[in-house]
Amino acid sequence: MVQEIMQQEDKRKKVLESAIDVFIRHGYKRTTMTDLAEAAEMSRPAVYLLFRNKEDIFKASLSWYIDCIRDRTAARLLDCPAELEVGLRTILDEWVIKSFEHRMQSPYVQELMACKFTFAVDESRYWLEGFQSQLFEWIEPFWREECAGRVADCSQLARCTVFCFYGAGDVVTDVDDLRGLVDTVVRQMVIAFDI
Repeated sequence: MVQEIMQQEDKRKKVLESAIDVFIRHGYKRTTMTDLAEAAEMSRPAVYLLFRNKEDIFKASLSWYIDCIRDRTAARLLDCPAELEVGLRTILDEWVIKSFEHRMQSPYVQELMACKFTFAVDESRYWLEGFQSQLFEWIEPFWREECAGRVADCSQLARCTVFCFYGAGDVVTDVDDLRGLVDTVVRQMVIAFDI
């Protein structure tokens, strides 16, 4: 029984890992269950035993991808010196820069991003919460009473930073433009914390 459950989880993971690249390559509308099954090296009926439809796979793969970002960021932060600026750059590199670079590989980026306003609303919120949580956990130890006059509390600061980047992919011209925005935000936070 336990082995069977583990096999099911392994199969689900295989579908989710390959689905991200399929959606990037074909967009949401053009991706078929056959595309997803072939990428996972499974039959369509086998995929249907794991997921009800393409929308379920899209949402689950997005959540899986967000978990990967969180895990990669946490691993990098463990190797990071305990400096506000270094940690901020690490977090923003994973959550903002790398995510932007990954999605820009798709000619269907606008179509994929539109999903966050239709059926992938919960997954979009999950991204926001994951990003905000890691940001808050990093900046909170640097908070001092003297910061109170210059900066909102850490939770609000993390939230504002996340929302600063939430729609940035729609307005920046390229990754260098986005890196410039990241640099500005990091510099302002370091100044605000007076570190």
